[in-house]
Amino acid sequence: MMLKPSIDSLLNQINSKYSLVILASKRAHELDAGAKATIDEFESVKSVGQALEEIEAATIVNHLNPDLKREQVRLAVEAKKAKAEQEKRELEDKMRQEQERQAKQARLNREAREAKAQLEAETKALTEAEEVVAEAVEVLEEIVEDTLES
Repeated sequence: MMLKPSIDSLLNQINSKYSLVILASKRAHELDAGAKATIDEFESVKSVGQALEEIEAATIVNHLNPDLKREQVRLAVEAKKAKAEQEKRELEDKMRQEQERQAKQARLNREAREAKAQLEAETKALTEAEEVVAEAVEVLEEIVEDTLES
């Protein structure tokens, strides 16, 4: 049985058989765990063969310094968390601003209702005062007429 891609072609990209085996194994585990493939189609149906195909396509590489790779992954995770926190803070700020806007609108609506009620009360009082004045004018006119007649 012939391995595709061939070990010789893979060793042109990876400097040792040991590194090739480790890289293929790690990538096969990642693929089994649901990692996104780096090439569109595979000839192999097994994850090890797919990992080797990705290595041959040079879409994954062997990091010579695994500590550096871990640090890069850690920094990427931290950056993602920081971005999520920033988005959360921005969303909370928007929600707070919207709540403040709604509270202000409710206060303005309440003040408008109170002003309308006060205006209606003043209008009613003014109407009643006008009626009293009109009655007083009538009484005064009657008094003036009675005085002029006598």
